[in-house]
Amino acid sequence: FHLIHGTSADNHFLDGGGNFQHLVYPDTVRISVQRLRAFHRLVKRNGHRENPHTIQQFNTWLLFLCLLIPLAFVAYCALSVPLHEWDAISIWGLKAKVVYFDPVLRAPYFHDDSKGYSHLSYPLGLPFLTAGFYGLLGGINDTLGKSVQLLFYLAFVFLIYGSQKEKLGQRGAALLAFAGGWAPEVIRWSVAGTAEPVLTLYSAGALIYAVRWLEDGE
Repeated sequence: FHLIHGTSADNHFLDGGGNFQHLVYPDTVRISVQRLRAFHRLVKRNGHRENPHTIQQFNTWLLFLCLLIPLAFVAYCALSVPLHEWDAISIWGLKAKVVYFDPVLRAPYFHDDSKGYSHLSYPLGLPFLTAGFYGLLGGINDTLGKSVQLLFYLAFVFLIYGSQKEKLGQRGAALLAFAGGWAPEVIRWSVAGTAEPVLTLYSAGALIYAVRWLEDGE
């Protein structure tokens, strides 16, 4: 999970001195793919013993029930903790307010160089989603606005489970999804209001399907 639960630029794209001179991302991708493929080979070599159907289902549901704990914490943070991350306030939250009030093509914000600190050229997918949720709420609410990112947390967990069930069986896939859902950085950034949840979901999908392509040619 070194790749898929830590997509912050501070964690992966900067060297120890805070410089962009030594990018570690390509090595991180290579190591992550190698580890997931090795895990698949280990399971295939030893064979994943399937318990009787009722016991297997019980184990799977038990793991998912244990995920209710981090899910409850993430939901609490989404509904009650104000925006406090600088990127969430100055980049993603600001863009969501802009596109909520003004059509993108006419919004002065995108032509105002004094707002360069908020990275004017960053993609607008997350701000559009947040602004749409503001519309459902009937107005801007920074705290509740980030709760839409709960969907990315759930999608991340079920992406892992659904993509690994064939390789690892229900119990093995549930265990891997459990580890992903409990990963500290996944919980930490899930509803921080930044782009990390989206990047984590995309990175996980890229890793999983790169491994599928390498192993099965799909």
